[in-house]
Amino acid sequence: MSPAAGTAMPGKDVTGEVTFLARELKTPVIAQTFTALGDQAREESWSHEEYLAAVLGRQVASRAGNGTRMRISAARLPQIKTLEDFTLSCVPAAARDVIAHLATTTFIARKENVVLLGPPGTGKTHIAIALAIKAAEAAYPVAFDSATGWITRLAGAHDHGRLAGELKRPVASSSGYIGMQPRSHSVVSDMVSCTSGVPTPTTSTQSCDLPRWQSSTRDHARYEG
Repeated sequence: MSPAAGTAMPGKDVTGEVTFLARELKTPVIAQTFTALGDQAREESWSHEEYLAAVLGRQVASRAGNGTRMRISAARLPQIKTLEDFTLSCVPAAARDVIAHLATTTFIARKENVVLLGPPGTGKTHIAIALAIKAAEAAYPVAFDSATGWITRLAGAHDHGRLAGELKRPVASSSGYIGMQPRSHSVVSDMVSCTSGVPTPTTSTQSCDLPRWQSSTRDHARYEG
């Protein structure tokens, strides 16, 4: 009589088999954790389903974390800054509410732009970087550059007919001063106002006045430092 379903055959190397299967599935975290989690499951009388969920959960969490790290690395952020590190007590209550809303990244799905305005040293770049990290954690690809870097990058793409492709990343985050020359204004307007026909949510920090940006943006949320 064959063994009952779910009963291991005598002498069968279950550990080796699971390790092999995890390798074939390219799930290294399962291979690393299934033995320790199995011991814990026996000690705490987990059900089979609870054990399976725990093992798969470790693998999914690791994969999600790796994806976030890759997106943050690809964004080429100048430094790592988070909203948790930002001193919210330094900004008005209304601005704190706006920042909390932006942290949900729902503006990206709605294809809305964000313009952070204020004098130097008020935390605009910190918030822009932190929002880029929130977007990466939400599985959005991110691109970050200075204003002058974006002008050079987008102007070159425009000249070579690659502007639409350059604007396909859901989030573009830029910071710094922009010399509003006609050509600079044109390429930034393409990025912020989506005049190229590609809806690209943009987070931009600026020290210039709001009316000049209102003429370039279709939708924007304001944080004035």
